[in-house]
Amino acid sequence: MRKFGYYFLLILIVVFSTGCGKKEEGKITIENKSSYKVVYAIGQDYSESEYTIQPSITQNIHWKQYRLFWIENPKNVLTWEEKGDKIVIKDLFSEKNKPYKYIFKTNFDSINLNNYYFINQNGIEKKINVDVLLEDAAKNFKLKNTAIDLQKNKDKEIYCARKLRVEDICIDRGTLLTIAATASASGKEEKRYTFTRNEKGECYFNKIAGSSPTQSFASHQIRVEIKHTATCGYVEIKAPDTL
Repeated sequence: MRKFGYYFLLILIVVFSTGCGKKEEGKITIENKSSYKVVYAIGQDYSESEYTIQPSITQNIHWKQYRLFWIENPKNVLTWEEKGDKIVIKDLFSEKNKPYKYIFKTNFDSINLNNYYFINQNGIEKKINVDVLLEDAAKNFKLKNTAIDLQKNKDKEIYCARKLRVEDICIDRGTLLTIAATASASGKEEKRYTFTRNEKGECYFNKIAGSSPTQSFASHQIRVEIKHTATCGYVEIKAPDTL
């Protein structure tokens, strides 16, 4: 069910309170003072509609019976204030309200992290937005819209919009790890591993053995460990002990 379902009880209260009298209706003003293009929804008159609003723009929405408001996208980085018939959307984070800080580390040679991942549902590819990785303080903690590169055994400080869960870790699909010539049997650079993600959101990598047409694949789940302290969090992204 969509978020609208969560407001069902509130809707019933509003409907019964109005009884058989004159229907309530009016206009609600939405002002976007955030840095993002925002997709929001209005629930009214037993239906819901989505709207898109650019930064520094104001919209007036007509409603009947009751009105409900929520933000669909982007997630985790916005807040809003409602006063009377006006709602103002704002950035959640600033120097005064800083997000969570994490130290990332990996034992892979190099991997890229994104704010989204793809899954395949009944033959249809679907993009899932997680929206947790942020730019640094100099860029006012905006959502990161490019990949973040992690290098082997090098700490990387990353700000995040909320406390991380394992399923928030989005490794770039199709990322290939290259084995250096000095470490490969052929004496040439060989691309050997590629990352994937299943419908549960779990990250895997596929080990490629041999060469075409006798290549074989072995799938291993990537280990992600997250720890929190009073000052920051720590994330380790690990390959299995034996590759």
